[in-house]
Amino acid sequence: MNLMHDVFDVISYRDGNWWTFEIPALTSTTKEGRRIVAMGQAREAAEVAREAMDVAALWLNLSERDEVAVNVEFRQSSQTA
Repeated sequence: MNLMHDVFDVISYRDGNWWTFEIPALTSTTKEGRRIVAMGQAREAAEVAREAMDVAALWLNLSERDEVAVNVEFRQSSQTA
């Protein structure tokens, strides 16, 4: 039985023929001090949640995507602020 971890907010926006998404809670910092945000893409809006769950599971080194949950917010552009 898998225990559910945190629910992650996902911001998704149209990017050409793709839906790009970001998971702002999942970040890392490079040696140079640059912030890296977990991101990914999906061909269709209906695929964003599944793809974001996969990215979050990989980022957190979990064995299955079912161990994370996401709330997807669709926006018109990449402006996340």
